Amino acid sequence: MSLSEITYDVVIPTYNGAHFILEQLQSICDQKDLPVKIIISDDGSIDSTLSIIHTFSMNCAVPIVVLDGPGKGVVNNVFFALQHTTSDYVLISDQDDIWLPNKSALFKNEMIYSDSPHLIFSDSTVWYSNDNAGKSFWLHEGINPYNSLDYRVQVFRNSVQGASSAVNRALVKMLEYNSNILMHDWWFTLMANTFGKISIIHESTLLYRQHASNQVGAKGKFKWNLIRNIKNSQLIFKQIAAFYKVYGTRLSNEHLSFYRDFNISFENGLFARVSFLLKYKPFRKNIFRSGTLWASILFVKIN
Repeated sequence: MSLSEITYDVVIPTYNGAHFILEQLQSICDQKDLPVKIIISDDGSIDSTLSIIHTFSMNCAVPIVVLDGPGKGVVNNVFFALQHTTSDYVLISDQDDIWLPNKSALFKNEMIYSDSPHLIFSDSTVWYSNDNAGKSFWLHEGINPYNSLDYRVQVFRNSVQGASSAVNRALVKMLEYNSNILMHDWWFTLMANTFGKISIIHESTLLYRQHASNQVGAKGKFKWNLIRNIKNSQLIFKQIAAFYKVYGTRLSNEHLSFYRDFNISFENGLFARVSFLLKYKPFRKNIFRSGTLWASILFVKIN
């Protein structure tokens, strides 16, 4: 089998996406390299999302499978949908974005046969309906995509946008859910960084639509909020502890030392935390967020 024959599915978690889903589906079905199937996991939409999908599917060249999602939020919904995929790769899509015509071709160029987890991600265009030019998501958010390759940075700040990512079959098979996962894309990146490979596409492959109902959205300019940032740090620490709990027995010596040192620092008091900071020197987006991170590591408690 040649590399050109590598297949991909698309996963779209939906919830009340009637205003956007048609454009997204059309943009996927307009790709030169079409997916084997589109899997939609709907988390209980009460608008016309499902009827729009049904009508569209009758004239779409790609089979569309609609699942009843678990109704427990987007992370659970994505994990659930991934278990119903069968192709070599899965492109993860938001219900409200629009794929650019080159998306599938650019991603297929990066696909490989591998028994190890592989994640591919690209830039996107932050797009408002009245903004035809758009802006690079990476520039807008101050993201260095190469941070995804350094686990010591990636554990404290996600560098990958889920809607611009794809994962291979090996990563899907290795997935294990934990209630302390902050976002699926962050978890997938940690997996690929730790156990496999990450590929970066330096082009925008989608319009990242901004609207009042965005679950995350592009944040843009940094706004200092001590309480919020400390709470965010607590959630990040819980995710790191969860990753160690789930995959600790499979870590290489280098990764094992980092995760073990991090967990020990929270168990053994202030001196151990200071030692961790001096050894690994964690850094986030800017000096303010890094300062909050250091303060949180020193003083915040996690269960």
